[in-house]
Amino acid sequence: GLGGSDLAIVLVSPHEQHGTTEGFAHHFGMQFKGDATTKTMAFAIKGAEYGQITAIRAATHQETAGSRSP
Repeated sequence: GLGGSDLAIVLVSPHEQHGTTEGFAHHFGMQFKGDATTKTMAFAIKGAEYGQITAIRAATHQETAGSRSP
C-alpha cells in the first residue's frame, strides 16, 4: 500500500479540447468525450462503447490541480 486512509480514487481530466487529454488517449489507444453539463469526461478503448471510465472534467490547469471528490 501507499499508506494513509483507504479512499476512493477520483479521476480528474482536462477538458476534451486540451492537448494533455488527447495525448493521454492516443498513447493508451482510447477515445474520449466531454460533457460540459455534467462536468465529466468519459473514456473507452477505441472502438468500444463508453462505460465506467469517467473523470471530473476540469476547465483549467488550476482546477485540475485543485479538484476534490464531488
